[in-house]
Amino acid sequence: MKQGSQYILWSSRASELGILRLVNVHLHPDFIWRLTSMSKEMDLISEKINHYVETIIEAKRRSKYQLENSGESTTDNEISKKKIFLDHLIDLIDKDSEWSNKDLIDETRTLIVAGSDSTALSVCYVLMMLGMHQKIQNLVLEEIDSIGSNSRDITTQDLPKMTVVSTEYKSISEIKLKFDIGIKCVGGQKVELEKRFYC
Repeated sequence: MKQGSQYILWSSRASELGILRLVNVHLHPDFIWRLTSMSKEMDLISEKINHYVETIIEAKRRSKYQLENSGESTTDNEISKKKIFLDHLIDLIDKDSEWSNKDLIDETRTLIVAGSDSTALSVCYVLMMLGMHQKIQNLVLEEIDSIGSNSRDITTQDLPKMTVVSTEYKSISEIKLKFDIGIKCVGGQKVELEKRFYC
């Protein structure tokens, strides 16, 4: 099994253990929790997740080093345009001695968890909306079938062909965003979004 898939399993199990501790009042005190096998399992999972995150960071550092030392003529501006947030964190750690590698691992874990939660929430909302709208669900299914994904997994090369899925995802996300903004608006405060005002 790929390590990325393992990460998902580890995260799920860590969530289960956290919930078990949360709902069992007698497990709240640390001295009792530390005596349980669940605590030892949580520590093991945490070590595995830390190792996985370290692997990601080291791969990023290697690719950064290779890009900087390659014979290609790239300007600093071109390199900075290609950077993701993790690249900027790595630069910060490498330049600023106040941050340790452990701080970088902790921040990266936070980014991964936040991204996973956001993605999971979006996927759940899209699936719920597709379940409520059978016609759109059928259009999406027809498009996926036309790509020929019955016999294989969908790849990144298939994504540009998935116009219905892309359009529906964007429209559902926009509806959810408008709904969220409507809930968060308080006291007649106006929020501008795409030259339109909500609230």
